[in-house]
Amino acid sequence: MNCFFDPATPAYVSLSKSYIGDKQSLLAVAENLESEEYYQDTVNGIRAYFDGKTDAMHTVAFEQTPVLRPVHVPDKTELVLGQREWDHINTWGFPYHMQFQSAEVSQLLVSDKSTYHRFVRARITGFGYRNFKDDWRPIGGFIMGNAAVLDIQDRGDDGYGFANLLYVCEDSSESMEEQQRKMQDPDAVVFDGICEEVFGDG
Repeated sequence: MNCFFDPATPAYVSLSKSYIGDKQSLLAVAENLESEEYYQDTVNGIRAYFDGKTDAMHTVAFEQTPVLRPVHVPDKTELVLGQREWDHINTWGFPYHMQFQSAEVSQLLVSDKSTYHRFVRARITGFGYRNFKDDWRPIGGFIMGNAAVLDIQDRGDDGYGFANLLYVCEDSSESMEEQQRKMQDPDAVVFDGICEEVFGDG
């Protein structure tokens, strides 16, 4: 598990957001961060961790914290979802009307003491939102969250390929059975944490 600044908090608030990924994904994020010239201590820490320095630290939201820590994953699922429309409510309570054509979704159940968290990663086709002119706008060209944790491919006239490299937490409860049921239910998949990477606190 890794933490970065939470992009969905208001500008006057500094909080962290948890992400989960494997070695390959985390090193890809470190490369993205380095190319953006952000969070160099995180870049160094991720690389140091995989070089054997498992106590490597970095600073997030003005606090020193381990750059990575292992997590326990008692369950995981893979789902393919068809076309969907829904409303994403931003941090200020305003809705974005969202849609996608399809999504390949991977979910991890992570146990932390008495709480079970559902983390989601998705590869999304036809990802977009309806703007104030009631037109559908493709997502990918302008990101207000942590762009380094995303994999966006510009496909020209076909829009963008969109995926999050790292899993984000989308749901939590004290019931393992409840989360396992939701992990099998396509209608229960949540995309709020992913949308927050797109819109930040806007």
